[in-house]
Amino acid sequence: GTGSGYLAQSGTSMAAPFVTGVALLMRQAAPGLSPGEVKAAMTGTAVDWGRGGDGAVPGSAGPDVDYGAGRLDAHAALGAVGAAVGAAPAVPAHRTREGTVAAAGAAVEFPIDVVDTAVPLAATLLSPEPGGPDVDLSLLDPSGVEVAASRTAGRHEDLGVTPAAAGRYRLRVTSAQGAGGFVLDVSAGLADAAPPAVVAVSPADGAAGVPVDATVTARFSEPMDRAATEAAASLTGPGGTRVAVAFTWTGDELAMRPAAALAHSATYTARIAATAADASGLELPAERTWTFTTAAAPARTLPPAAVDVEVGTLRLGGVASLAARDAGALEVDGATTGTSTSSWVARFPGVPAAPASLSVTWAGASATGCTQTISLYRWEDGVWERLDSRAIGAATTTLTDLASRHPAQHVGPAGEVLVRVRCSSAAAGAASATDLLTLTYRAP
Repeated sequence: GTGSGYLAQSGTSMAAPFVTGVALLMRQAAPGLSPGEVKAAMTGTAVDWGRGGDGAVPGSAGPDVDYGAGRLDAHAALGAVGAAVGAAPAVPAHRTREGTVAAAGAAVEFPIDVVDTAVPLAATLLSPEPGGPDVDLSLLDPSGVEVAASRTAGRHEDLGVTPAAAGRYRLRVTSAQGAGGFVLDVSAGLADAAPPAVVAVSPADGAAGVPVDATVTARFSEPMDRAATEAAASLTGPGGTRVAVAFTWTGDELAMRPAAALAHSATYTARIAATAADASGLELPAERTWTFTTAAAPARTLPPAAVDVEVGTLRLGGVASLAARDAGALEVDGATTGTSTSSWVARFPGVPAAPASLSVTWAGASATGCTQTISLYRWEDGVWERLDSRAIGAATTTLTDLASRHPAQHVGPAGEVLVRVRCSSAAAGAASATDLLTLTYRAP
């Protein structure tokens, strides 16, 4: 007989008459259609269910081993071959959700916001991966009461009910045994048919010079299921290392605040997986990722903490004379035996290991003239590495950014960097005066 309600049936014996009937209607509307054209119109307009292919790839779509091309859409198939069809009939909205259960007894819930109780709520659960978990399916009504369940020893569960009232229902997927992924297809009178979208992100994709204390945000087109969206959000740094973050919400905007400062001059990737869902359970059409690069560490300039004269005699000034360009200078007279030489070492403590850069700035003169060499001590082999060597005279010379090619080699075990200033002259009584000596570094 005939009826106006819904009846649950399954199997190819039930599907075959519907497919045959639609094929005949298509041939009636377009008698010249070949069997291949009929098939192409049907499969091309079907509503895709489940994962694509063999079902092993999360997030995949298209024809698959479980649902074929998907759910038959007779109205769309007839329209595709030119049949005179009117407005599409009202049908339950469809959603595909994916998830993972971590172990036996673990459960994952999906909210389903039902607004139309004239159509049934039906759900089909699959464990598509080889060796996947045995998962069970249950449905809770808006008051939290279980109103339907399917618990069998297999990879497939399904249930269906006619909702007694509108509201937020929850589908619960529970592992009876094992761990792994699952796919859940739901049809019901749902609240909306438009999927959510990420409409703005910060920092912008490709941004550079981002502060290391930046908060990463994603703004959505509508209210989201916050638990599902937070579970789908991540921030990773160099080497794919996941960054610990705290989540906060401002309206429809999700903020990820790192638990610690990010690294300088590093590239980070923010990701919102496609499992992020809106309040009605509709997921993003695709994941959203964006990258940004943090700013370089700020440079820090240090005056020396101490000075040791190696060769010659300190005539005037001291370590305090080297901190700034002023009237005071550190003056050292050269030894007079043979070539006149003065040599002294400035000590700079508190430099971090493996700095990103290391450079020296010097300003001074020699009333008698000399060849001056500025060097950094290399701790690993005890060698002084020359940064600069030149003749200086009575006029003040300023040398800036005398940079080391291997900064890490010049930082001692206690974070100390040694700078040597050596002045030599063939004339007796050579002397040098240094008005400024500083060390600049950038943290790693």
